[in-house]
Amino acid sequence: MLFVRGIALAHDTIMGAAALFLALVLRLDPDRVLSNLPEYGLATIIFGAVVGIVGFVLGMNRGVWRYASLPDLVAIIKAATIAVAIFIVAHFLSGGCPEVC
Repeated sequence: MLFVRGIALAHDTIMGAAALFLALVLRLDPDRVLSNLPEYGLATIIFGAVVGIVGFVLGMNRGVWRYASLPDLVAIIKAATIAVAIFIVAHFLSGGCPEVC
């Protein structure tokens, strides 16, 4: 069971990072993202870690879901909102807000 939870945690982390990177590419000019890849890459890795940690703390990866219900959707929205809020505040406090926020 611990192995399955680790896979779910890795999945959440990778998908969180991929979601931010895709959002940046869609929102900004792809050439701009590629020319500033170290900065955006670091933000992507940090966001993925935040998503993974928030999901772990809230118990989102306790098992693999076969069927999802409305309470599961609420839990996912709650976890995503907390992860984004933590990332935005941390990014703002680090002085990097004008680019990513």
